[in-house]
Amino acid sequence: MQAIRLPAVFANAENSMFKNAVSPDTATAVQLNAILGAIQSDKYKAQVEALSTTLSAGEKIKYDEDKKKLPGLTFSGTFKRRDNTSLLKYVQLFQADFDHVENLEEVREKLKRIPHIVFVFTSPSGEGLKAAFWVDCLHEWHESGFDAMKTYLKEKHGLLIDETCKNLSRLCFVSHDPELWTNPEATPLKLPKLEIEESNKWLPEYYKSIKTPFPEQTPEETAERLQDALKLISAET
Repeated sequence: MQAIRLPAVFANAENSMFKNAVSPDTATAVQLNAILGAIQSDKYKAQVEALSTTLSAGEKIKYDEDKKKLPGLTFSGTFKRRDNTSLLKYVQLFQADFDHVENLEEVREKLKRIPHIVFVFTSPSGEGLKAAFWVDCLHEWHESGFDAMKTYLKEKHGLLIDETCKNLSRLCFVSHDPELWTNPEATPLKLPKLEIEESNKWLPEYYKSIKTPFPEQTPEETAERLQDALKLISAET
């Protein structure tokens, strides 16, 4: 069993934990390393093994319903409640789901070699993998970050992910995986420089009409504006 070791930037990161998939108002902030430790331990073992038994018996509908009773976390931050407008603090981690993977261990090893993957664990079904991918972006650009991750994984590694995870407040169910893997040396994927017009798509409505946020000015104009600002401050004190 590997010790939980995360990159320094995520050492004290928190995610929101929810009681289950149908209780969006049960958010509790929990340290990410504690959540991963619980997945690696036997805390959820009985629940996950029961789900696996149900799925193996061919009871897919019952499995889907029972899975909704599992606790879940939001990779991308803490929330007041589970919806995109209730973000409290953003975390630059993106959920990458790989469902119904035939060559599970081969894909797991491939993910472990990708420098932007922070952790990987087996999904509750035992048939897929869940990974956290680090993208260096602001929460306003979350969808752009997801698209960058998707493109990178497909073009660089031939991996396809579940696109429903694009949602900022996407819930990830806990699991049981003693072989959960973490990468303390992970590095972020950098987003390509966005043009002002493109980045405005992800900014609040108030700012969308702004074409050039900071007008160009000469050094002399800058100095003059600074002098005016200093005079104003002096007059108010």
